[in-house]
Amino acid sequence: MKQNMTIKIAGQVFELTEDRDKEEDIRKACKEIDEVLKELTTSFPKKSVSDLLSLVALNLCVDKYALEREIERSNDEDEALHRELQRYINNH
Repeated sequence: MKQNMTIKIAGQVFELTEDRDKEEDIRKACKEIDEVLKELTTSFPKKSVSDLLSLVALNLCVDKYALEREIERSNDEDEALHRELQRYINNH
């Protein structure tokens, strides 16, 4: 079920209509974005908010790709273990 919600990122207010079950994740994401933005503001005090938000997006994408690689590696390991188990079962 969709619901209206108000969020704030980098001091900007946004009105969204989203699934109710996504609300907690959206609010956590807003909090994380603002936390990373605050860290970057300290590291790069002369950069604009727009520039810093680009770096936030970059950081989040890099983290996403790292997780995707980790999942792929885990899936490969699971498949290898499954094949090894199948060979063991077939031979005994």
